[in-house]
Amino acid sequence: METNRKQFVEAMKRAMLVAPANCPKPILQCARLHTEGGSLVVQATDLDMELTLHIDCKGELPPTVILAGEAEAKARAAKATECSIEAVNAEAVRFNGGLATHLIPTLDPAEYPSGTAMWPDTEAGQNITLIGPDLYDALGIAAVARSKGSSRYAIDGILLESDSEGIRLVATDGRRMVECPVFAAALSSAEWQGKTIISAKTASVVRKLIGKKATGRVTVKVEPGKEGQVLRMRGDGWDLVAVEHPGNFPDWRSVFPAAGSRFTVEREAMTEAIRAVATACEADDNYVMARIGPDKIDMEAGPAHARANASVPASFHGGGDSLIVSGFNPKYMEEAIRTMRTELVGIEVWQNTTRGTGRSFVISETGAHLPARWVVMCVNLALPNTPENRGSNYVADPKDDEDDTPSV
Repeated sequence: METNRKQFVEAMKRAMLVAPANCPKPILQCARLHTEGGSLVVQATDLDMELTLHIDCKGELPPTVILAGEAEAKARAAKATECSIEAVNAEAVRFNGGLATHLIPTLDPAEYPSGTAMWPDTEAGQNITLIGPDLYDALGIAAVARSKGSSRYAIDGILLESDSEGIRLVATDGRRMVECPVFAAALSSAEWQGKTIISAKTASVVRKLIGKKATGRVTVKVEPGKEGQVLRMRGDGWDLVAVEHPGNFPDWRSVFPAAGSRFTVEREAMTEAIRAVATACEADDNYVMARIGPDKIDMEAGPAHARANASVPASFHGGGDSLIVSGFNPKYMEEAIRTMRTELVGIEVWQNTTRGTGRSFVISETGAHLPARWVVMCVNLALPNTPENRGSNYVADPKDDEDDTPSV
């Protein structure tokens, strides 16, 4: 069997996304190769996910199981435009990349696990077709917000939801949440409507399969499986089947509050200012106090003897009080703003309550057709009862005065 060497290297790299070299089961470090209809078919699985790749080839190759990492290293070190793989016996194949030939050990194809036994044979379910680059961006944004701890049931995955209002990815770690709409390449009466949770690994693999330079489309089908739903995704030269991530995703719509005071700020200026003042934060005092006004946002952080201050221009667009004093975790706020794809970022915030309790921030892309938006929890500053701190919620009641010691 002969094929393009660079395409073979790329196929092995993709197989290693699913079958990593550090997998404790040797058979799951391997890729299964065979020829079919003028194509080299490469398969890799970790039992929860199965990837199938197709590249053009000449000749025939019987079912062969080889270590994906070893095959990729041999092909990458070669220089020829074409490479060949020849079955020698039941225990090895000969790889020829032009400079040298290599014997690569093989495993018994009959022992290679086929994830297809886990997937339904029916063609039930409905498709949605997404723009590849848009899905790539949305998966990257959602990955920032999702929980990184495996103990956080369900929210260590990413929600994929489709309904009459559109298609979106939603992720949260309990302290911030992002909703990122995804463009549909085609709409039809057969469009799938429903929801499923994509595991962190599946989301990461799909994003790498799409790639930064993607220009194509990705077709998604969600089907009922033997244990939960099954997610099928197809891109340019690849097919991925994965089981649904377990758990019940929280009601994300209830997290996004109703409209509040609206401000806009330049993305780069805001992220640089947050990063600068955050250097003064201490481990047990990790917050930035923000005075969000009609023409600028003043920020300060750190203990009194080492206080840091920064200001950035801002614009007020109505919706509530034009001055709000609040606080936020600098890491969470910077990460949310940094994912924005527009130069101007919208900040929506609500006046502190009469008890001095702050409200969450909504951060969104300004001017985008389908803007991504974040909810970032505020830090409770326990602000004293003053007209500036509570604005239209101010109540002149001495009993309402509270300790101004910041707390999270």
